[in-house]
Amino acid sequence: MLIETRKADTWSVCQQCDCGLDARPIRRVGDEIRACCPHDAAEDVVLTEHDLKRFTVDGERLAGEIAASGGLVGSVVRIDDGLWLIGKVPAGHSVVLCSNRDRLEAPGMVLAVKASAGGTRVALIVPAINPTHALRWREAGITVLDLGEVMIRDQSATDRLGVERILANPQVEEVFSNGVTSSVARLLISRSRRSVQLDGRDFVLSLTEFDCFLGAAE
Repeated sequence: MLIETRKADTWSVCQQCDCGLDARPIRRVGDEIRACCPHDAAEDVVLTEHDLKRFTVDGERLAGEIAASGGLVGSVVRIDDGLWLIGKVPAGHSVVLCSNRDRLEAPGMVLAVKASAGGTRVALIVPAINPTHALRWREAGITVLDLGEVMIRDQSATDRLGVERILANPQVEEVFSNGVTSSVARLLISRSRRSVQLDGRDFVLSLTEFDCFLGAAE
């Protein structure tokens, strides 16, 4: 899941330096690799080849590993940068993993997440989400869980997704009790927006379909 990128060609400047540079260049001096101070060679930092290595995380592969560790059903689907649908738990919730919580505030993101889940209930896993932002997602009918609360370290010191912790969360239990959906359905019809929502699931209807549905409901 770690991908090696281009080696570093600059290094941070000396703490006390007033050279005005954002970074100092890395150069080979004889057999040594040095981060060179433009003012004082005595402040040069001798580096190794290992110091020059840089890595990035393959987020989609990491999301897939997390899904596999929890035995989720389905494949990983990218929704947005740092946001993936990673599968479903036995109770029926679609599980969405977010590594970039700032993207959750982008316009239309709630609808994008719901659309990716195909109308099923959604459990959104995110690290340290702002409580105010979490409330907005919950008001939209999406369960919000902290990443640290649903990851478990087993006896072999391996981290895995604890599906049991997702199912035991009060937000999930309100919808599923022992894996059975509540028999009481909630239907919302908006004449002004010409929209239909059943148990938190939005249905897109044509004008004719909406009029027929409204007539049947009345």
